[in-house]
Amino acid sequence: AQGSSYEVTGVDASASVVATVKKLGIAKKATSDAATAVATADIVVLAVPIGAYAAVMEKIAPHMKTQAVLTDVGSVKGAAIESILPFLSNEQRRYF
Repeated sequence: AQGSSYEVTGVDASASVVATVKKLGIAKKATSDAATAVATADIVVLAVPIGAYAAVMEKIAPHMKTQAVLTDVGSVKGAAIESILPFLSNEQRRYF
């Protein structure tokens, strides 16, 4: 609404959630394809249960830009780091 230059893409495995996000205009784009969504992202926010971190990272890490900033919203950091780092290249780790 303010003419910003950023774009938010929402990702969810559920087609009905994706449809709701699009219908309500919560994000400019919404998809179930996380790998494609992160391919052009400058910032990736991981907002899934901590137990799903490894599975999600395995899918998206190979598709993330090398210098994309990766952050998460989990309340525990030790488990997050252990789940995420194995899937990141040395260069990607600099931006986590």
